Amino acid sequence: MIQFTSENSIIVKTNEILNLAITTNISDIHIEPAENHYRIRVRKDGELEVINKIITNDAVKIIARIKLSAKIDSSENRLPQDGSFTYENNNFRINTIPTVNGEKVTIRVLKSTDEIISLDQIGFNKLQLEIFKKKLSNLQGLILITGPTSSGKTTTLYSAINYLNQDTINICSIEDPVESKINNINQTTIHEKINLDTALMLRALLRQDPDVIIIGEIRDPETAKTALQAANTGHLVLATLHANSSIDTVKRLQSLGIADYYLQGNISLIINQRLIKKLCKSCKAIDFVFKIKNIPKKIFKAKGCENCNKGYSGRISIFDFLIDSSNLKSRNIKPLAKSAFEKMLAGVSSVEEVRRFIDL
Repeated sequence: MIQFTSENSIIVKTNEILNLAITTNISDIHIEPAENHYRIRVRKDGELEVINKIITNDAVKIIARIKLSAKIDSSENRLPQDGSFTYENNNFRINTIPTVNGEKVTIRVLKSTDEIISLDQIGFNKLQLEIFKKKLSNLQGLILITGPTSSGKTTTLYSAINYLNQDTINICSIEDPVESKINNINQTTIHEKINLDTALMLRALLRQDPDVIIIGEIRDPETAKTALQAANTGHLVLATLHANSSIDTVKRLQSLGIADYYLQGNISLIINQRLIKKLCKSCKAIDFVFKIKNIPKKIFKAKGCENCNKGYSGRISIFDFLIDSSNLKSRNIKPLAKSAFEKMLAGVSSVEEVRRFIDL
């Protein structure tokens, strides 16, 4: 909880909010207008928490300060705006929207290159990791990373980029916007206002002699078709797509007008994922013990201490792989439920978290 005093300047108050995000595991900051005040909420380990309520006059000044840092119009509060800024060597992205009570601001805390998680630590089991690395090393085909909003897709995408990043490979990305700048990667942010959209940039990149093409998100039929064409002509294409499962990903592409025969030959791998909370290593406690093939397995539960958030600290991905899209009736290597169950058996997460994915 940030405790402001009336003597604190607006600059100090703004910096206190940003410093909290930097020093704790916060992904988003929400500065939200109510009828008589503003509240500040943060998202930590996937959950929103109110950390302060401030008077409207101070909140409006804090928002103006943040908008000024992001180089967007601080006098405009009737239209949504997007921007980004750097503070203490950390990158932030902001979005503003008008509401009936005033202007609301959401600040996304972006990871630096040093914070990009390696493929070995992101949550893949041994077989999944082996398959993913093999598909990446082929440098051909389309790899789709899918899931709903805030399921960790971009984190997985950036881990793959980092794994591929070397002087002998030309990697080009199209993002909206660039989440984190990575050395030696040709990253482009699209600008819809000047008609620089994903499909246009993708066609241009194909003339840039790329080995690997990164697409922040496939949203339209033209991008989907061009991505598959690129995969079919000797490029490795990695992209994210909003879909609830691996099989739904195929259906989503079909809805974008992609013919079945074209999908089967060019999709190398579909990964569907979610995020689950990790138990705090400092305070997790034994919940119960049961046996698998006469081998005792300890199952842990959240307890809570000064080092964590109600017994949890950070999140980890669980995955569902689909390799062969030609037979949608066949199941995958590790469906989400089994992947979540694995994390529980390994002592990484709890029964409470796993229940969100599997009926125990």
